[in-house]
Amino acid sequence: MRKKKSKKSKAIYSNLSLEIGGGKMPKKEGKRGCDASKSVIAKIAKKNLPVLIVAMLAISLASVAMTSAEEFKNCSCHSDIINNFKTSLHYTGAGMKGEYEKYAAKYFGINMDEYYAKWNCSKCHATTCEKCHGDEPHEVDMSKNITTCDKCHFKKQTATFMGDMPGHKEKGPSPDIHYTMGLTCSDCHKPEEVHGDGIEYECQLEAVKTKCEDCHKSPGKTVKGMTVKQYSTDINAHKIHEDKLDCIACHTGWMLTCKNCHLDTRKGTKPVSDEFYLGVRPDGKITTFVKMEATYDNRTHVGYGEWFPHTVTDEAKDCSFCHGNPEVLCEGCEGEILGKGGSFIPEETIEKVLAVEIPPASPIASPTPPPTATLQQPNSNSNANSNTNSNRNTNSNSNAFAHTTGFRAGICSDCNRSGCASCKTKTVKGKRLTNLAFFSFFLLFLMHNFYKFCEFNSP
Repeated sequence: MRKKKSKKSKAIYSNLSLEIGGGKMPKKEGKRGCDASKSVIAKIAKKNLPVLIVAMLAISLASVAMTSAEEFKNCSCHSDIINNFKTSLHYTGAGMKGEYEKYAAKYFGINMDEYYAKWNCSKCHATTCEKCHGDEPHEVDMSKNITTCDKCHFKKQTATFMGDMPGHKEKGPSPDIHYTMGLTCSDCHKPEEVHGDGIEYECQLEAVKTKCEDCHKSPGKTVKGMTVKQYSTDINAHKIHEDKLDCIACHTGWMLTCKNCHLDTRKGTKPVSDEFYLGVRPDGKITTFVKMEATYDNRTHVGYGEWFPHTVTDEAKDCSFCHGNPEVLCEGCEGEILGKGGSFIPEETIEKVLAVEIPPASPIASPTPPPTATLQQPNSNSNANSNTNSNRNTNSNSNAFAHTTGFRAGICSDCNRSGCASCKTKTVKGKRLTNLAFFSFFLLFLMHNFYKFCEFNSP
């Protein structure tokens, strides 16, 4: 039951109505005036809102275009390379993310978009020319310096190439023979592999086309003034295995195996160098396979995939390394095959390999300690340490990785890695673009709601 208003409250309400109406306008007249004002506002909003929306979208798109143009502002003369680069794995970062989505992340039910955002996984990918070539590439091209590649590839490729365990946290068994001879990444990897060739590849195995034969089956080939040793069929092992084995199946010094990789905490990973596995690649040749053990939410996923270890040696494995070792042939291995078309070695093939009679091996000289790996380009006369092949040395010391002066001047707050000035630059650009997009959508949201308000209150 409604309560009756007191005389006092009636008086206050009456006075308030007179004040709103200017002391002259009756209550009904004031309501009509207010409705008229709302109607005018609604008409103006209806007329101009589409224009405002189009204007805001145009500003947003222009900002995106300006940001994209800013990324390559110093490279306008190389438009063909820029167009290809935008499809490269270096730019898109699709390789590792895509592989996780197909295998481990799929098994664990991890949303990789959310995962990449949480752990800043995309911060290393190159979105500017300066990231690899430096600020003044026509004066000093930093892309020829291994320190540039190491900023992103230090977790595997450049570390093992220099003879270190991932992240240069400790020494590995031996460096790659090409490193000891003074070669860097760009001496083997073609510009098209780095810049892209206009095709969007899904993974490294598709994008990287470099082969041992490019140099070692090219008579007269020279690299940095050195004549390249050529493949010879006079070697008995070459005659027997030429169509069956990939070069690195025998000429790999050691392999990484990823142990205890916690995808939920990203801590506790312990890569080891005392395991070695072979598998079958899509063309049927036997090659090196990496084993990856990932854990998440108390579950484990094991995968095996074709992998180039960047620990090449000029001394091949002895016969007994494979013919007397079922573990290397991955007999009894269980796990998911990573990559298209690869497989474990068939059991019948393993039986044939193990059944081969091995002649007595000649004594193997004790390995000499590998040279200390540094990020500085080594002397081309450095001696190769290549006698650790059959031993699969498990000994790793804790010597710190010797970085060049100033390389650890600062730690990037986004990827916790030193020497990431360009990473920070890209992060700032990314945040600027994200903030602009957020502001644009927020403004559109306000205008949309204002339009609905006017439409609801119009007569």
